[in-house]
Amino acid sequence: MKKISCLILGLILMLSIGFSNFTVYAEESQIAPNSKSAVLIDAVSGEVLLSQDVDKKLPVASIVKLMTLKITFDKIDKGELSLDDELIASEYACSMGGSQLFLDPNTKHKLSDLLKSVIVASANDSSVVLAESISGNENAFVKEMNTTASVLGLRNTLYTDCTGLREDQYSSALDVAKLSSIVFDHPTYKQYAKIWYEEYTHPSGRVTEIANTNKLIRTLDGCEGGKTGTTDSAGYCLSILTKRNDMSLIAVVLGADSTKHRFEDNKNLINFGFANFENHKILSVDTSISVLENNNVKPKNVELYPSKDFGIVARKGATVTS
Repeated sequence: MKKISCLILGLILMLSIGFSNFTVYAEESQIAPNSKSAVLIDAVSGEVLLSQDVDKKLPVASIVKLMTLKITFDKIDKGELSLDDELIASEYACSMGGSQLFLDPNTKHKLSDLLKSVIVASANDSSVVLAESISGNENAFVKEMNTTASVLGLRNTLYTDCTGLREDQYSSALDVAKLSSIVFDHPTYKQYAKIWYEEYTHPSGRVTEIANTNKLIRTLDGCEGGKTGTTDSAGYCLSILTKRNDMSLIAVVLGADSTKHRFEDNKNLINFGFANFENHKILSVDTSISVLENNNVKPKNVELYPSKDFGIVARKGATVTS
């Protein structure tokens, strides 16, 4: 009997319980008392577990870079870019302020190193190099960012740059959570997200230090990665992914009044989620869903298996039927 991993069935199930129909289990105005907006979701199904002004349009600073990463990952997956590709840093890219890898104009850098600096240290200059290499210039890349946002159903999001430095753009906690669930699941993101500190050697021999802006990597049990953002108008923002046992949660806080409160609100959301919710496995990769019979082929019977484990997150003690 032949075994087949049923990717299509898995996708249908994901769509039936996923982002197209978020269910809010609780609407609490003070789940993140120091932040303007917040949400806690199950990273796999997209179910909203806690929410606070989730659709409010707010500046999100460097969290904009999640879309820059998403588009870059898409190009890698399509074979249009390789992690070993060398990209040239323009003078414009090197003129960015804020967090940087401090690239020198007209120097070449591996795509893998540029991505690492964006994921770990939120490097603005590296982000622009990615944008220019993909679309020719940042303005053209921003158009692709907004097109992708529309395709993904990010209804409360508008981009005007690839870094988050400009103040005339916005997103919402729910949109950030949706995008985070995609970006945080990519193998390249996972490869770099937990790096705490590294040194990067430039072509000239100069060394730049990069340190992780997500301090919860070291202080929150199960934290797998995240994206920070800070500007005067955005305040302090953070999206993180945390895994414990067989459940993965994403928490987003926007507009916190301090970096301390940003991490505090987010940590409290995550801990509340794991204390009050649990994952009920519906399908397992090890368990056959059904058997197809075809007398015209050998072997006659074909077993169908889900492409990955699927489950439903619900409050602890709740009865879940499938």
